[in-house]
Amino acid sequence: TFSWMRGNLDENNRMLSWWDYGHWTTFWGEAKTVLDPGNGYPEYDQETAHALVNGSTKELVRVMRYHNATHLLLDSELVPKWGALVYLSGTFGAVAQTGEHGTFTGLSREKEGNNYNITPGITEWQLGPGHSIYEQEHYFEELYSLYVMGDAAGTVALYQCPGTFPRQGVWSSLTDAVYCIAAGKDGETNVFLLDPRSGEQKKMRDIQLVPMTSTPGRDSNVQPVQFSQDGGVLRNAYPLFLNINPDIYTLSAGAMRSYLNESAFVRLFFYESLPGFEQVYRSPNHQVKIFRISNDAEQQVAAEDAVRTSGKALPSAVEKILAAAEKTQAKSPEQEPSNGSD
Repeated sequence: TFSWMRGNLDENNRMLSWWDYGHWTTFWGEAKTVLDPGNGYPEYDQETAHALVNGSTKELVRVMRYHNATHLLLDSELVPKWGALVYLSGTFGAVAQTGEHGTFTGLSREKEGNNYNITPGITEWQLGPGHSIYEQEHYFEELYSLYVMGDAAGTVALYQCPGTFPRQGVWSSLTDAVYCIAAGKDGETNVFLLDPRSGEQKKMRDIQLVPMTSTPGRDSNVQPVQFSQDGGVLRNAYPLFLNINPDIYTLSAGAMRSYLNESAFVRLFFYESLPGFEQVYRSPNHQVKIFRISNDAEQQVAAEDAVRTSGKALPSAVEKILAAAEKTQAKSPEQEPSNGSD
């Protein structure tokens, strides 16, 4: 990735990424960066988190324009770091309003082309991470395989949900619920919520599962850990799937909904499609991706907003992925995103 930066970025380019990659970008990539570990403006970290987690596409464009950023770097490591980004996103503006931390008092001021007057999603930030509805509505959901003790020798077998049809049981890190999964049509995975008392199963809505194929020990080196007070039920130490569109609407009986699938990070990193941004690099293992902001990004975002306002249906995520694939195949080899070494 940094080899690609050295060969494709010049003094007129600046990279926006999460702050802990900034010093690598300047040293190994020999490129300018917006954030780095020595950043003296913590509000920049919060506005970046908000733009990636809960901000509109218009906000992400505005943040990049203000910082003269031409490129955006995203990678898979932001998934395990997502809790920190969500908390900083949700408290964006809250710390400034309390006035208890002088370094954050500039958050509510208006800057040229960038209005910091954002209502925070987490009002009781003093409680720390993990105590707000905002966080629940923006978290990823990891699904872990469940097991039962197979025999006295200590072997384990996959937990099968009760019912007529064989469905594997998995545990949700987000909701602490047990789901039942089974292969559906066209290779899709159907997910059902298991009622532990009645054994009834209710199908979940619009689940988007990403297989966690690179997690160590998922298949050959099972490391079960205690799942519940029931000593006979255990879960794997590594996730089987990552759900990028959790159905907390069903679980909360309509009291909450997930906004994760609409975030700029998910739309760019997983779907590789967002108005105003063009993918210019993808690492060979697909773990690092770089996007360039278009010269007409504002116009592209305004066009999508106009479609939303008109009530017309926007292209689905799948349609966007297929369209992007067709566009990539139509390009000449020299126009393909360069795949330098990681």
